[in-house]
Amino acid sequence: MLYNRGAKGRSGMKKDTLKPGERDESLSSEEDGGDSRFEALLREAAYVPPVTPRRIWPRLSKGVQLLCGRFTVKRFLGQGGMGVVYEVEDSMRRARVALKTLPFVDANGIYRLKQEFRALAGVCHPNLVGLHELFCDDGQWFFTMDLIKGVPLLEYVGDLPGSPRLKRVFAELATGIHAIHEAGKLHRDLKPTNAMVTQDKRAVIMDFGLASDQETGGAGQTAVEESVSGTPLYMSPEQAALKAASCASDWYAFG
Repeated sequence: MLYNRGAKGRSGMKKDTLKPGERDESLSSEEDGGDSRFEALLREAAYVPPVTPRRIWPRLSKGVQLLCGRFTVKRFLGQGGMGVVYEVEDSMRRARVALKTLPFVDANGIYRLKQEFRALAGVCHPNLVGLHELFCDDGQWFFTMDLIKGVPLLEYVGDLPGSPRLKRVFAELATGIHAIHEAGKLHRDLKPTNAMVTQDKRAVIMDFGLASDQETGGAGQTAVEESVSGTPLYMSPEQAALKAASCASDWYAFG
């Protein structure tokens, strides 16, 4: 923090440079012509050091335990632009679940991870991945969700336009999108890679990293969101123009 005293005061001191946590002892003098001690303390309290993304948790290996041993990593599942996903054993649930965490810790990442979890944490639907719990373990944020065992949507559908398989899967995806909208939310990033088909042939929509309330549609975004949100190949024109999305935006991406 730079504290500019201005012209020389009666103490004869020139401009000083104070680091966070340091105090200028000359401010205790009532005869000093500079700022008061109170003003200097306010400056010190308001100092915000630059936030530099810090990589944590390099690829977790099999057997690593989290949250005092509740979760045991079984294998790495994949990594996207906003998170890393592992298959873990949840000793409390006595089941395998998926765990999503951050490759980096910064304000942007933590905000988006929390938003993703809160978007549909209370929504239960067979065509939406179920979200379980949000945790912070020693500064590391992550949440757990259903472990979907199946294949990517495009791999399941293949080159079968107009087939009964394609029609059934799309009908289920449409039902899932409707459930999102009924909950007052928007997905805002619907695309084939954000859907899977389970072993029992059930279509499931995943990845709610860009989900938002319908009331805002992503408009009035915070500083960490002020950019095009979505995938260019599938996003609606209003999203590309940084305008508020709507239910129609999701259906545009779906269709």
